[in-house]
Amino acid sequence: MNIHGTEIQSDIEKTKSIYAEIEKMAPADYSCQCNHCQTFHKHLDGLFPQEFLDILNQLGINYKYPSEVAYLDEKDGMAVYNGWYHFVGYVENPTVPTLSGDGVTLDQDFIELSETLSIDFTNEEFPHHDIFGQDNLGVIEFIVTINLN
Repeated sequence: MNIHGTEIQSDIEKTKSIYAEIEKMAPADYSCQCNHCQTFHKHLDGLFPQEFLDILNQLGINYKYPSEVAYLDEKDGMAVYNGWYHFVGYVENPTVPTLSGDGVTLDQDFIELSETLSIDFTNEEFPHHDIFGQDNLGVIEFIVTINLN
């Protein structure tokens, strides 16, 4: 399938079955209990635009269970999070993040889906739940801004 110009091969049914297993474990065995993660999960319903939910659905991903979420920053009641969703499959010719001129920041080609959400597709493994095993894993990385007010 082609999503925003990115060719993706995925095993939708296998991905769905993994997320069904994750849902059975949640929240006690899956979700981090730190304040930042709890804040993210509290705002999860209604957070993402329909276009992103449709992309996740096309890949068999349950939006309620990101593989990892990282708090990045907060300013004026707006919190920024980085996160990852995994799926069984792979991204053909993914963009590879590179260090910018400062030697610290990653340059990465994110796709802006809305004023508050940007995404990228990659095959980098990033932290993922053991239930995914050693299958080929594609990744949707996201950066989202949450209004905490």
